[in-house]
Amino acid sequence: MAKQTVSGWFSPTSPRVPKDHDQLWKLVDVYSRWAGEKPSRQYWATLVEESRPLPQSAGRALGRPIPEWDPFDLEVHRSIDAGAADAGLQPLPTYIARPHDESLRGAVASAERGSSSIAVLVGESSTGKTRACWEAVRALPMPWRLWHPIEPDRPAALLAALDSGVPPHTVIWLNEIQFYLLPSAGERVAAGLRELLRSPASGPVLVLGTTWPDHWWRLTRQPPPNESDPHAQARQLLDGTDIAVPDSFDAAAMHSLRIASREDPRLATAAQQSQSSSGKVTQFLSGAPNLVERYRNAPRPARAVLDAAVDLRRFDHPVQIPEDLLRRAAASYFSAEEFDILPEDWFEQALDVVCSPARGLPGPLTRARQRPETTGERPAKFRVADFLEQQAREERKNLFPPGALFHSVYTWTDEPEVLHAVAARLHDVGRHRMAALLHHRALTLGHRQSAWPLAELLEMAEDVSGATSILESEAPRRAQQVLDQLARLLARQKRFDDLRALAAVAFDAGTVRLLLAAKREIESNERLSYFDDFFLPLIVRPNSSDDDIRANMQIFHEGAENYTADGNERVRRLKELIETMDPALDVRRKAIEDLDIAVQEAEKAEEKTFARAMMVAALNAEIIGIEKVVGFCGRHGLAEQADAIRRFGVDEDGLPAESWDLELLKAGWLEP
Repeated sequence: MAKQTVSGWFSPTSPRVPKDHDQLWKLVDVYSRWAGEKPSRQYWATLVEESRPLPQSAGRALGRPIPEWDPFDLEVHRSIDAGAADAGLQPLPTYIARPHDESLRGAVASAERGSSSIAVLVGESSTGKTRACWEAVRALPMPWRLWHPIEPDRPAALLAALDSGVPPHTVIWLNEIQFYLLPSAGERVAAGLRELLRSPASGPVLVLGTTWPDHWWRLTRQPPPNESDPHAQARQLLDGTDIAVPDSFDAAAMHSLRIASREDPRLATAAQQSQSSSGKVTQFLSGAPNLVERYRNAPRPARAVLDAAVDLRRFDHPVQIPEDLLRRAAASYFSAEEFDILPEDWFEQALDVVCSPARGLPGPLTRARQRPETTGERPAKFRVADFLEQQAREERKNLFPPGALFHSVYTWTDEPEVLHAVAARLHDVGRHRMAALLHHRALTLGHRQSAWPLAELLEMAEDVSGATSILESEAPRRAQQVLDQLARLLARQKRFDDLRALAAVAFDAGTVRLLLAAKREIESNERLSYFDDFFLPLIVRPNSSDDDIRANMQIFHEGAENYTADGNERVRRLKELIETMDPALDVRRKAIEDLDIAVQEAEKAEEKTFARAMMVAALNAEIIGIEKVVGFCGRHGLAEQADAIRRFGVDEDGLPAESWDLELLKAGWLEP
């Protein structure tokens, strides 16, 4: 240690706070040994941090000091009681460290040493992700604070702080990080976090997140070249940050559990049960098995409420479900005869059953409480327990909900983002008419991103004029995806004068993509010349000088090069995707192979109805796409059905849907 370093610490005029805890500790350790004392390293580290002035660029303080937090306010799951309260034990069970805790401690230690860090724990529901984060940050000294952005909503709260400035020594607590990165503002959130983490002037900060593997895959997957890339910023933010959390305890953790169980009855109970639950200790502690049991054995009205809530979540409805929507959605799970004999207060009775706590834990469904600081009454909303949602999703994946469920969403939801999200999932499972209805309503409520998928569905239904009218209404906003598709449709309908006008406007804005996108359709028309009728009028305008023509040629040349480069990049990404083959895609490919074998066996046995049922179940589970069902009909001489399904999709039972077009969408979704 340099002499100047030590003298700088003790300067009588301008003492400097030590930059390195380790250097100071070495000195303290030596002097303490001489004095025969045993100093506390944590005490000295805290003293150093409290002595450091905040940087001038720091924004207002966020959150609160870490010791002031209640872990349950940070969404750490409550545990079973098993007599712990009577024994005077702490609310949380004794913590059993596992290998992922060491990786997490590394990220926390890096932040404590002055380098901004991010870590995201990825694991199934109730595997201990949030508790691990809590245990890791508890050791951070002052002046570290912890902030959990949730009000007015999670992305908005985080964006506001990123815009105004996040002070150094802030832990940004992003439990269930998908709630921040999957909504429409998610890319702005991801970009802001990336900038915060890479800016030396902003640090150190620590970002901790948790998520399920399915959400991680959605946020980080590299889409095929023919798809948009909605989470590019999120993928960059999350790259290399994941820490896998296993869903069961290994042998070493089980050994530690048995030792700790001598002092904690909750762990003793978990240790007894874990033998039959394959080491799923954390799930048992949080009462998950009881949730599944209550779901499977629920009375008929209560089961209808839970099935409706789970199915809404399967189709990407937000976590909190409004009471009015849930009531009407649940009603669709009864036949007319069943519904007629229900008591008037059937829904309230069902809520009493599913919301009642058991074993000291919330029930399968919980009411989202209104925070005291919020003003005005808000409609009641409900949320399915995480672990139950995950289990019920798996049990119900082959089933398509009653069509009336989506009529309820259409009628009782006025949030366009929700309508758009549900519509996208309906499209994925071949329910094109339902998807188009929800996209159309979302568009009428101002959700511009619904225009392109709605036009795509209309074109598939061979309502080309309807698709074109939707895109034309959006053309002034100049979204590239919309313009490309509109150019192609105009050429397909031989509306070449309109295409010329659109191409001229786009060219003047510096892009030639849409003209190149429609090039094939133009060249297939024998009466037109792509060069004479489209290219030259853009390059040579009335009264153009030679310099103007050369400038226009340069714009076109650069635009064509960019268009070609973009196409080459898409091909490269497709090859890369095939070579790397994501494990989830590999599992899906195996599932498709198994399905093909099962369908072929059923066809050989002339069990065509059973074979078709398997195809529809696989469609519902998103193992296959609608084209597989079309191919099945084609193989069995059902040409009309195949054509109807290709154009209009299938109905809730997996049969060919009735024909529809834009005019039908404008009429609205009639009562089923």
